[in-house]
Amino acid sequence: MRYVTTAEIQELDRRMTTEVGVSHSALVERAGLRVAECARRLARVTGVEALPMVVLAGKGTNGADAKAATEFLRSWRYTVQCVEIETEPLPEAVFPEGTIFVDGILGTGARGAPRAKAAEAIRWLNERNGAVIAIDIPSGMDADTGTCHDPCVTATLTVCMALPKTGFKNREARAKCGRVEIADIGFPQAWWTDGDAMAPGVIAEAEMKRLLPPRPREGHKGTFGFAGIVAGSETLSGAAVLAASGALKSGAGLVSAWTLAETLPGMPPEVMVRRGMPELARLMGKATALTVGPGLGTSEAARLAVRLCLASDLPLVLDADGLNLCADDPTTIRRAAPTVITPHPGEAARLLPSEPSLRDGEGRFHPSLHCTVAEIQADREAAVRRLVELTHCTVILKGADTLIASPNTGTQLLIAGNPGMATGGTGDVLAGLVGGLLAQGLPPFDAARLGAWLHATAGDLAAWRNSPPLLTASDLLRHL
Repeated sequence: MRYVTTAEIQELDRRMTTEVGVSHSALVERAGLRVAECARRLARVTGVEALPMVVLAGKGTNGADAKAATEFLRSWRYTVQCVEIETEPLPEAVFPEGTIFVDGILGTGARGAPRAKAAEAIRWLNERNGAVIAIDIPSGMDADTGTCHDPCVTATLTVCMALPKTGFKNREARAKCGRVEIADIGFPQAWWTDGDAMAPGVIAEAEMKRLLPPRPREGHKGTFGFAGIVAGSETLSGAAVLAASGALKSGAGLVSAWTLAETLPGMPPEVMVRRGMPELARLMGKATALTVGPGLGTSEAARLAVRLCLASDLPLVLDADGLNLCADDPTTIRRAAPTVITPHPGEAARLLPSEPSLRDGEGRFHPSLHCTVAEIQADREAAVRRLVELTHCTVILKGADTLIASPNTGTQLLIAGNPGMATGGTGDVLAGLVGGLLAQGLPPFDAARLGAWLHATAGDLAAWRNSPPLLTASDLLRHL
């Protein structure tokens, strides 16, 4: 979805009334419903449905959205205290740990640092020990620039109405937002992109729902694709297990793993396991897409397997050691078949040269010209575009603020996921998940952004249930 300024969203609101025929009060009710649904989901996931919720409602549209959310939650039998901050004192009660608070204090039209009762309410909210759901933007943030004034709400989840705001481009702002969910309140789909496929944007649930592969009633296991996993070595066998498990969770009809490991402890019984080069050839003859690289190692056997897979005409995800084995000359990744690469910043740095020229004076790619992780992180959007230009692939640049880009698309930002996902094996799950979606026939850009969104959403659900420091890759699989 494209970014919009405050002026643009106000114009689109006006058009909803004049062109689509939806009244302002109906839009408020839709917004309130979306906020209430998020609060209900968060309460269920965290197990605090019995606790009262607290809604802080300011004046203006955000306050109206907050009050509408209150009515929906009460109709669902939740106990909700709604405080209209301009006319009521802030609660003095001590709320239990895990209480859900809703920030409806200030909206997108607010400018400058919060003052008076709004500032007092924000400070009060930031002192609570619970989860905070912000409506549209965290109060205290400039919707257009992303400037976070003092004070500014730190949210667990931000429910942004209709379209993402330009302020979300600001990294500091994204840190304040927590997970961002773009609430579908009925804007026509044509307004989401405004026809510009190359415009940068944000990955949103409403779009992702439309990408989910259909499951026809008359379908069978062959209907839903055959995901091949080329992964795992003697010391890194778990990576193959996690990648294959991710492919299973994608909905692929068949999953088979080829590995260099002697054994794969914990491999799901649904996954067929193959070994030896003749079996790799057989797998490539049957699979509809491949995931290549997790835990494969850098042996000569691994190098040969990667080379054979890249030479095939199958859609392919190249991850981890698959990328490392191509770092000597990343242009070898270029292929006619659909390809997704999934580097973390370290792998991206090994692929990208620091200098504009890709090769040294003798025409060879020179590893000493590789850029650094700091360079990647300093301008992640430039890095992902350079990777696309270098490899001609769809690229998922992993990490906080994951970015996805393809040769013929704009860069898409994923404002979801959490620091608890920075643990071994989560990238293997992502690679297998995207490979499973490719196996079901999704184009690479759609498989990449849907896979990344599902992966991050599972991570957020797991974090809300378990707390981020306790997450494992297996938790993501349980929540997918």
